[in-house]
Amino acid sequence: MGAVLRFRMMRAEQRSLIWTSLAVTGLHLVLLIGLPQWKLVQPTGNKGPVMMTRAVPLSTPAAAPATEPAAEAEPSPTEAVPTLVAEAPKTLPPPKPKPKPRRKPKPRPKAPAQVEPPTPELPSTQVVNGPQGSGESSLFEIHQGFVAGPVGYRVSVQTHTTEAEDAVVATAMEHDAGQHVLPPRSVRISYATSGSANGTPYNEIPVTLDWHHDGRHYSLNSDFLSTMAGNRRRFSHGIVTAHGMAPVVSTDILDHERHSFRFDYASRQIAGAADALPMEFKPGTQDSLSLMVQLAALAAAHGKDLATGMVLTVPVMEPGGIRELTFKVLGEETLTALEGKSVKAVHLAHQTSDDAPPSIEAWLAPSLDYMPARWRTLDANGDMQDQVARKAIEMQNNQPDEAR
Repeated sequence: MGAVLRFRMMRAEQRSLIWTSLAVTGLHLVLLIGLPQWKLVQPTGNKGPVMMTRAVPLSTPAAAPATEPAAEAEPSPTEAVPTLVAEAPKTLPPPKPKPKPRRKPKPRPKAPAQVEPPTPELPSTQVVNGPQGSGESSLFEIHQGFVAGPVGYRVSVQTHTTEAEDAVVATAMEHDAGQHVLPPRSVRISYATSGSANGTPYNEIPVTLDWHHDGRHYSLNSDFLSTMAGNRRRFSHGIVTAHGMAPVVSTDILDHERHSFRFDYASRQIAGAADALPMEFKPGTQDSLSLMVQLAALAAAHGKDLATGMVLTVPVMEPGGIRELTFKVLGEETLTALEGKSVKAVHLAHQTSDDAPPSIEAWLAPSLDYMPARWRTLDANGDMQDQVARKAIEMQNNQPDEAR
């Protein structure tokens, strides 16, 4: 207590000096000893934080070289020194076996695309390449790339049907026609024509018959041009089948009168003028022009079996309707044709009755693929027409039409 009283009795300058001395002394002690290090210990349970102290021995730290790192301070005796335990080396797991390659799944078959069923193809018909079984050599003149007509147009097949219609025609002919034929090759025959028209006779008028086909379709044209007997042009276009010619479009032009007909094989009707009723027909029916080729194809199919007395029946469309024409084989004959040549032919005749003269006569020459070397008609009014072959030329066939 006395020291305190004395301290309070000192002057202010003295007290200030004492405080200053104490401060300087404390500062030196801090620099020499260092600040105390404090360590916070994590509380356990519900106890509050505990402050831990440690004593640091008083020593003057040596200055470490600038290039060497400072040594780490030793742990305090109060701290738990961790014990280093050598860990056992970890054993690596065995390598996993390589997975077996997966089998590639088989590709699933794709569903077939919806394809419309193809239209049945009309088979090509066998074509005569020479006289069939007749022993006669061909009398055709062969001109490759033959060009017909005064204006230089090439005779070609005109297609008037679709592939579906062709199949209908072929099926109808196979089921109903009931006979086999052998069509002649494509030819052009020139005839010298004599006869009478309305009682007026005429002689040596040229008539041409162009028969052209590609094994599937045919085109048949005939021109008769006369100032005395009038002008007549006939056309027949249709399909060649193994059972005969199948006309589709038939046209007859006499001077300025034109008559056209179309054969519908699905409905079995022939349509003509708009004011005329359609005519029912059966497959195998011919027009007046295709009749000539149909007879030749029937005779070629029979060949040597075409004996005297044999009968060939062909239904034919005429202006008054459809008639069954019966042709009787009268025998073989030799006639003069093709500019003075002797031509062997099979003579056929159609009679309307037993006591009437033949209305149609045909001399079919095996050397011309049984095409008529002579064709003679007699009308009911007495008009007659007699055609004799003067020149026969084989024409080069075109390939079947691909573009419809």
